[in-house]
Amino acid sequence: QSTGIPGFPMRSVGDRLPDILFAGCVGTFIVYALRKLLYSWILEPAATRLDKEKDKDKFMFGSWCLVIHTLGLIIQLAFLTARGELSGLFWPSAHDDSSLWVPSHSDLDLTKAQLWIISLEIGFYMVEFLYIALEPPPDMVEKIAHHITALALIIVSLVVGHQQIGIYIMVMHKVIEPFLFGAKAAHYAGSEMFSTLLFSLFILIWLPTRLYVYPHWIYKILWAPGCDFSDSAWYISATFLGALLALHIYWTGLIFRVIHTMLVVGDMKLNSELDPGYKKD
Repeated sequence: QSTGIPGFPMRSVGDRLPDILFAGCVGTFIVYALRKLLYSWILEPAATRLDKEKDKDKFMFGSWCLVIHTLGLIIQLAFLTARGELSGLFWPSAHDDSSLWVPSHSDLDLTKAQLWIISLEIGFYMVEFLYIALEPPPDMVEKIAHHITALALIIVSLVVGHQQIGIYIMVMHKVIEPFLFGAKAAHYAGSEMFSTLLFSLFILIWLPTRLYVYPHWIYKILWAPGCDFSDSAWYISATFLGALLALHIYWTGLIFRVIHTMLVVGDMKLNSELDPGYKKD
């Protein structure tokens, strides 16, 4: 039995697939329309004061990601707060020590709130794929690998009735995004002090959430007492959760290289380690 906003029961994969497809289409349309409106009404006029055309594009993209991730984070945190689950997200020990991959933790009834949250997240990734295909970035391989893994995790959690786990993972990842993209937008807007401040906050949040909280959730989902290893979906989730952790470790290495550059070399600006499109003048 699920809690929160009353929804509609879905007891099989066959029942869920039409709603997943519908949610993905609706979410993609909403996110794409929001991006077009934000670019046309706010970001393009704001970018006219920048000198370089490349800086304009990157400022607008960073600002767009800042807005959409902040909006998504607010919605997701409000949802978890309403369910009384916010403390258990960032302090996993607040929950019991049993695995989340057991029937007692399964939200077989998909609530409307959960479906809307997941649909917007699916929409964001689908729009990202569209723009990556139209304008391949320098770090295209890493972005595609991350987006496919994250999207697969969300869809798998939705299909097998563990959508609440998917929302936990979404919030944990999204909490650092406003700081990273805010730092990038500030950098291309010429505000290096603000960019450095936001990037420093990004590092301080990244390290505990990606290297402690996220691995702890992998343990609680996959290996804590009571886990059902006979479920084939368990192995699919384990594969994608592990792949995402590997990407986190890879990016953590890049972050430490940036910290080395900032502290030892003395270049306090956001550089090409975390923004492959950056070119130092």
